[in-house]
Amino acid sequence: MVLSNKLVNKKVVINKLSFNDKQILHKLNNVGITPGSTIKILDYQDSKNIVHILSHGVQYVLREKDCMKIDVNVVQEA
Repeated sequence: MVLSNKLVNKKVVINKLSFNDKQILHKLNNVGITPGSTIKILDYQDSKNIVHILSHGVQYVLREKDCMKIDVNVVQEA
């Protein structure tokens, strides 16, 4: 499934990043957003179309259009 605002308050594992732009991939890699990483979706700001995430203890925002290129699975919490 695609990373989206429907996943607010969920932990997800990243399966695949589908970016053609190597600069964007490099930036995501630098903040720990890579295949196999687990992130938490904290919030969605509708007015700016951004998704607020937590990756390795640090908060980031991603544009909704970029989230459409990130394939994830929800982590089942016990």
